[in-house]
Amino acid sequence: MLRCTAGVQAALLLGGASAQDLFVPSQPGTKFGKEYTVDERGFKIRRYTASNDMLEDIPANRRLHWIFNNSFAVDIKDFPELCDSSIVEDTCKLFNGDTDTDSIKPSNVQGVLSATVESVADLWEAVGLPIPARCMDLCHAVVSWLEQHAHVVPPKSDLGCSQNEKTGKHDCDIDLSPPSVHDSGGSSETELPVFDHDLLDENNQDIPPDSLDDEEEDEFEADGEDGVEYAMNEIAVEIAHMFRIYPEVVTAVEIEEDLLDDDDRAEDKNLRGSPETGRRLSWGGSGGGGYGGSFRDKIRITEQKAIAYIATAVREFNRKNTKRHMDKWFGRRAFSDPSSRNRVKNVLTSVNRMLSHVEYVYPGPECSPNTYAYVYPQAYTCGSSAEYKRDACTKTRGGKFVFYMCQLTMRSSIDVQIETLTHEGSHHATAYTDDVCMDYSNPCSQTAYGRSPCQQLASRNPTKALKNADNYCYYINDITDVGR
Repeated sequence: MLRCTAGVQAALLLGGASAQDLFVPSQPGTKFGKEYTVDERGFKIRRYTASNDMLEDIPANRRLHWIFNNSFAVDIKDFPELCDSSIVEDTCKLFNGDTDTDSIKPSNVQGVLSATVESVADLWEAVGLPIPARCMDLCHAVVSWLEQHAHVVPPKSDLGCSQNEKTGKHDCDIDLSPPSVHDSGGSSETELPVFDHDLLDENNQDIPPDSLDDEEEDEFEADGEDGVEYAMNEIAVEIAHMFRIYPEVVTAVEIEEDLLDDDDRAEDKNLRGSPETGRRLSWGGSGGGGYGGSFRDKIRITEQKAIAYIATAVREFNRKNTKRHMDKWFGRRAFSDPSSRNRVKNVLTSVNRMLSHVEYVYPGPECSPNTYAYVYPQAYTCGSSAEYKRDACTKTRGGKFVFYMCQLTMRSSIDVQIETLTHEGSHHATAYTDDVCMDYSNPCSQTAYGRSPCQQLASRNPTKALKNADNYCYYINDITDVGR
């Protein structure tokens, strides 16, 4: 329904007859606004306002589209500045083991990020910092280095960016603030999906759950002893994450158009929409054509949220604020046991680093109606679309880890999508988690999926809990709950 008064006013019905959005002009000189009211029938109305002077340069048939798009934009004015003093102070304490100081040394960074001495020293030298350096100087130096080396850095902290394929514009409007990150990951009582058929060998056969009586390679003392050899851009990005600054990830998505079903194509069309509907998601495919553009946009946003989700978990772990969570998911000795802590840290660091280096294939050739996603932890290195469809691909020739995404994930809520990336990421190197069997049956009669089975596994066999992917997913879910 469209009607004119002093400017432009339109009513858009959303979700049936229970709500309306009314677009009306505000006073000249004001910006976009929003207010709520109730009509005479008791329906809740959300009113979006824009000044006449803002609308007069927009064609009449595009005004509804313009207001609709802007109504969903994140208002960034309330987000913290880059290198905000309170965030820097908090991060400085994190790097210094909760000690109040405004200085930092390379060894402090090395410990938190499980990095090699060389990785941190090379960056320190590249940005010209003294030893020790002020934490504020480290933050600004890392931001400057990233910007100089073609990274898209958001204008504020706690924001993520994603490139629009159609326009090429980088939209930095993804809310990655701590409350939003937790909400994206689901509540602390959430049950994870059952990730069946997600761990395959090179012959496309399910890798059986790790048996309780299989004690091979169950010792973790050596994990992470040598540290992670980060490239310069990787260590800069990971340090930025600790300061709650999230540079845009260059996401690679391979859309297998011949494997898209009718529902995929219908959803893609609906998400792309048209100028009249005001849909923001862009048309995808090479040259702006073809199907799959909406899935690329969706995966990019999900990946940015997942990275902030894991980075939050890394910060909480290093603050040593997670004793009761480690007791719950890895056994009562885990928090104080160096070997167990080292294993948990290794998995968190591995997933945190990996999520910036993923090639997504959608939909995977081995997807079934009950499969969320799957990976090949130890198979082949691939380099073309034909190989992704034909071979069992662990990594690309460019060094990215391959995730095969299925329709079930992409049609699920954002929290399921994030948990799927976390779960599958933990199966890859260098974490190499398994899906562990709850008993000694062969073949396995019950895999450790779900909150109750995972807690039982931690109580009965903590060593196996330290290998089970879902135990890490529940641990991360719980420790990112900023209100707990």
